[in-house]
Amino acid sequence: MIIENVDFNFAPETKLKIIILVKNIRKYFYRIIRKVKKLFLLNLFTKIYKNLSIFTNLEFWDK
Repeated sequence: MIIENVDFNFAPETKLKIIILVKNIRKYFYRIIRKVKKLFLLNLFTKIYKNLSIFTNLEFWDK
């Protein structure tokens, strides 16, 4: 992490707050990416499943 190594002229408490904030933002960002991936995979799965259900005449999801 670049921000932890750069020496700003802040008080130590402020530095700590900035580091914590950056870490929290990164955590939140990764969580969003994971959710998007899950949604994307779910979408892909439903599309494949729909195509399979057309071939096998098992239409569970009418969307």
